[in-house]
Amino acid sequence: MILKSEDGMTLIDIALAMIVIGLLTVPLLRQYDLYQTQMAQTKTTAYLDSVQAAVQRFARIHQRLPCPADPRLIMGDVGYGEERVDAGPPRTCVGGYVGAVPFQTLQISENLTFDMYGNKLTYAVSSNNIDGATKYHEMVGNLTRRYKRVTLDSGCSQSESYETDLINPLLFVVLSHGPNGDGAYGRNSRVADACDGNGLGNTVELENCNGDTTFLAPVTELVNNCPSATGMQAPSMLSEARSTDYYDDLMLEEGGFDADMFLPSSDNTARVIYSEAARIGIGTDDPREAVEVGGDVYVDGAGVNANRICNENGSRCMRPEQLGGSSGMFCGSGGATDFRDNNIECDSRASGLPPTTCGTGQYVIGVAPNGNLICGAI
Repeated sequence: MILKSEDGMTLIDIALAMIVIGLLTVPLLRQYDLYQTQMAQTKTTAYLDSVQAAVQRFARIHQRLPCPADPRLIMGDVGYGEERVDAGPPRTCVGGYVGAVPFQTLQISENLTFDMYGNKLTYAVSSNNIDGATKYHEMVGNLTRRYKRVTLDSGCSQSESYETDLINPLLFVVLSHGPNGDGAYGRNSRVADACDGNGLGNTVELENCNGDTTFLAPVTELVNNCPSATGMQAPSMLSEARSTDYYDDLMLEEGGFDADMFLPSSDNTARVIYSEAARIGIGTDDPREAVEVGGDVYVDGAGVNANRICNENGSRCMRPEQLGGSSGMFCGSGGATDFRDNNIECDSRASGLPPTTCGTGQYVIGVAPNGNLICGAI
């Protein structure tokens, strides 16, 4: 009797297969984890962009910045998502100038005010731009911005420091507290996560959750004096390893607004208001007056209203009512005989003309001094 071996895998074969699968899977999982991290950062940044744009729009319409909402409120609470403001005067923010995004006041979706880690975005506003006393494009904030500086000296030794920007104060800040959520309020939480640096003695991120008016931006400035490091890029502020200088916050800041030529009216109608004492040129890049049109103007509707009609240099003007049929155009019992020096010339002799019939082939060609019509061939 001949015994034949059966096909199969030994434990060693299975172990080797598992090792190979593990070697192939680990980098794939790492790439997937990196992809998930990048997607969370990208979507959260997009939400920050949307909130920043909404605050900018609010400032342009209302000529002030909105106050933060109460971050302790959750869906269903009275005042949830509304700015906490005391109308004054002067107008002030109730409960401070750091809180949640007032999405109801800004008229944006609630979903835009949460990051991809399930926490509420934080909104901080400068206290001196709440009362509407300053035009939006002239606002100057009082929030302070800090940033990281990496210095390479001439010997290529590296040092790091955290600097305060004393030149460019901020009007408002919108930020996500990142994956660790230090100091953030959750979607359904009435209490913020502890602002404790995750128990690692981290004092870097505390700048963004300690409730004051100074914020650390995710920006690194590189001072490169190293000859062999030409072209080196500034390293990212975002950290991967847990350490005493760990930082995972995402933040957008607003230092000031550019002046717009036209703005929507504050009552949300189709009208517009002109925000600047500037000149508007249509068809010309060098307007000489408040509005100058290099071409024809077509008006379809109620017409054009003006109190003067002048020649090009403004030296000779007339009142529009003299053309519009009002009292300046009326000659009383007389008749209009001429238009001279921007005025109607009237003569009583032009009224009550006797009926006159011109002969065949003749037409009225003038008026005699006595008021009779003169007929003649043409």
